[in-house]
Amino acid sequence: MDTTRRNILWCVGLLSAIALVLAGCATRIAPTSAPAPKAATAQPTASASAETRAAAGAIMGLEMREVRERRAKVQAARASGATWARYQVQWDQIEKERKDPPAYDWSDYDPAMRQLTSSGFRVVATIRENPVWASATRCGPLNAEGQQALPQFLAALVRRYSAAPYGVKHWEIYNEPDNADPVQFPDLGGCWGKDPAGYAAVLKLAYEAIKGADPQAVVLFGGIALEKFDGSPFNLDFAKQVLDAGGGPYFDWMNFHYYPAFSYRWDRFGVGVQGKAAYLRQVLRDAGIDKPLACSEIGQPSAGPAGEGYSDELTMRMIIREHAQALLADVQFAIWYGWQDKDGDVRAYGLMDADGEPKPALATYTLLANALGQSRFAGALAREETGNDKIEAYRLAVTARPGTTLVIAWRKDDGPALPLPIPAATAVVTDATGKATTISEGQAGDLNSSAGALSVGVGPAPVLIYYGAP
Repeated sequence: MDTTRRNILWCVGLLSAIALVLAGCATRIAPTSAPAPKAATAQPTASASAETRAAAGAIMGLEMREVRERRAKVQAARASGATWARYQVQWDQIEKERKDPPAYDWSDYDPAMRQLTSSGFRVVATIRENPVWASATRCGPLNAEGQQALPQFLAALVRRYSAAPYGVKHWEIYNEPDNADPVQFPDLGGCWGKDPAGYAAVLKLAYEAIKGADPQAVVLFGGIALEKFDGSPFNLDFAKQVLDAGGGPYFDWMNFHYYPAFSYRWDRFGVGVQGKAAYLRQVLRDAGIDKPLACSEIGQPSAGPAGEGYSDELTMRMIIREHAQALLADVQFAIWYGWQDKDGDVRAYGLMDADGEPKPALATYTLLANALGQSRFAGALAREETGNDKIEAYRLAVTARPGTTLVIAWRKDDGPALPLPIPAATAVVTDATGKATTISEGQAGDLNSSAGALSVGVGPAPVLIYYGAP
């Protein structure tokens, strides 16, 4: 979602959330008009593929923009530990005029793709921005000429960037195509919300062209916002309607966006991003489809308008929480929005500020990426293990240190620290800043007074707890 439009939608969404609270809405409900899958059980469990994924850090990615010749910027982003880079490919910049044969200008994208792929990123290329001659809108349904031109363009694009030296394999078909208002929100990168059948047809065109150019390519459904609040432009039934229109065979991964400001709408289906993922999986199952999920936008601003409660500390917390929950959701990747702020951003989502200086959140992101990159996800801790319903915790096996366990844990509300039992005599507790504290049984920091038992304190700020083999 582009920053300017995101700011408008965020304000509208925040006002809607406040209105719900003031109205005394004590029960969280599913969004109106959407399918209503059964709510998840109280204690989440990890899927088999999440449990067997070699490195948990393989899901971490960054939204990149304005990279081109900025090699130092790209290398710094890669050094954060991110595996994936999402990059926007604007059709209207590459094929400004319709010619026969087609003429494409790759001059902006060759250096950008080269920087990203040579730095070791796996690139997710998001196709967006129709040329003026291909559609009445930049973001939505194509005219006859556009329908003829899009497959030609995609075939040329994929042939060029799937080959050496680039090796791009992942292609996302528009951004937030569930947007139904191209007049007020033309900058979201997609606006097929009123024409799901048209988007299904475009998926077919795109899928066949991309697979024809590279049979090993992965085609992603455009990341859907899937949010509904007063004044929002999104069609909640969009994914179901696209599937009903025959779009199911023409993508490899379903794809969505998640922001914690709207988590209350999805918590009934599961914790955090896992709730939204569970909802979408049920939509797919209802259509007889079983395909992987990806999350091409996830994030939390560190600064914004006064009164909205943003802070560096909250963003640092959410980086750890959202990625831990994304592991439970078993998504193929979770792309953090984004790497760097731009001048004029009302809400600052980046890990770097607009001047290229790192924010505190970058250290947290790097800490987490390094920890997950050396670990394999093993699932959520059960209530019997946490000892308290107010603690949310996840277990990982540290493959770099056989016999060592990593637990990522936090208290769900803002109360004081609660004791989390640890099945070891000593644990190393690392906070979001990277500060590590060793806690031993019966010593300072042990919240369990019983002999032969260790408990560490877990508060609202997530901690990484290592124990087991030295």
